[in-house]
Amino acid sequence: MQSEFRAVPLTRFREQTAKHVDWVDRWGGHLWLSRHGRFVAGVVPFYQLELLAALEGRDETEARRRLEEEYTRFRAAKSVQARAEAARLDAGQGVGGEARTALAMRRRVGAP
Repeated sequence: MQSEFRAVPLTRFREQTAKHVDWVDRWGGHLWLSRHGRFVAGVVPFYQLELLAALEGRDETEARRRLEEEYTRFRAAKSVQARAEAARLDAGQGVGGEARTALAMRRRVGAP
């Protein structure tokens, strides 16, 4: 069975990245990204990337483990940052500029 593919200009991909990546993830399709009418990159499901690595004789296990560890550290750092911002807001202080403070306050009260 061949995978469905879609050709998408890079600009449109940037504008709607989540939508396109969801399509690849759910349906196993391929995105062919173009710039000025020339195909420059592709987006494929992760399992197909692993198959390609195996065909090339590479083991992606270690790279995947490192990326997952890095993401875990990133999430932990963001959690610490969010708690620090909450403490600063509770103390009546800003969190790095007027716009960022306003955004943090809206998030804090659950407003859009």
